[in-house]
Amino acid sequence: PLFDIEYIFLKIRSKSVGETQEVRVLCPDDGVTYTKVKVNLDEIEVQLTEDHSNEIHLTDKIKMIMKYPQLKDMKGLDSINTTQMEQIFAVMKHCVWEVHDKDKIYNRVDITDKDIEDFIDSFDNQQLE
Repeated sequence: PLFDIEYIFLKIRSKSVGETQEVRVLCPDDGVTYTKVKVNLDEIEVQLTEDHSNEIHLTDKIKMIMKYPQLKDMKGLDSINTTQMEQIFAVMKHCVWEVHDKDKIYNRVDITDKDIEDFIDSFDNQQLE
């Protein structure tokens, strides 16, 4: 998964250049002011909340099982001709692992890209959130 790759790069950087890095952080109080903060890279860990799940319930009968984005899923996303929204939908399309419709399970390998696009395009705003 992409977060593991980022974690590995952080650990390599901390060992090769130094454990601390000064970064600019936007103040959440006013949304305008920036301040410099020193971060200890050795203290950064991958975190998952206790209630974390890869299941997204779209309705009481339909849910999606997602996989974590992998490095190969990011290939081609930085194209000049794509918007940020198009990039988000592309990653979402790559990360659908299964679709459950009542008792029927559709595996991603059996679903065409067009079918996934049509499925995702059918979401209302609440389902997209």
